[in-house]
Amino acid sequence: MIVYACIAPHGEVDLAPELRAAMEELGRRFAAAAPDVAVIVTPHSVHVGGHFAVVTAGNVGEWETDAEVVAALLEAPLPVLGVSYGGNDPATAEFPLDWGTEVPLEFLRPPRIVVVSPARDRPLEEHLRLGEAIAALPGRVALVASADHGHAHDPDGPHGFDPAAATYDARL
Repeated sequence: MIVYACIAPHGEVDLAPELRAAMEELGRRFAAAAPDVAVIVTPHSVHVGGHFAVVTAGNVGEWETDAEVVAALLEAPLPVLGVSYGGNDPATAEFPLDWGTEVPLEFLRPPRIVVVSPARDRPLEEHLRLGEAIAALPGRVALVASADHGHAHDPDGPHGFDPAAATYDARL
């Protein structure tokens, strides 16, 4: 059951005192919700073509991964793949910490985490179904969407153009 949800930026928090204050408030609200696990959806972790990626490594940086939640997400009826790093035994592997995960975790201190990468090449409907799978997880779950402004404003830029970027920025 989701007991807490937020959109958390992953940029330079110290550049704006208001942003740091807002992140500290997210941390207070997160602590008050007392989740057992934080599912962090980050656009800056590994990408697997045509699939959502769920980190199966025992740790992401210093953070312990929740193996039960990982297993449940891997069973979701979606194109989901488990990814690890380093050793052959995911339970003892340590996955690198990306900044889309690291910045929110500076303020949100969950007992365990699960890192999920969205799939840019999958339809919105499947992303919504992934959200439903996260909402159905056992225990007290925090959903953290790590995001900044839209990046697809320039057809010649590295992310191309998508009219949804302007809509996203206006809503954020």
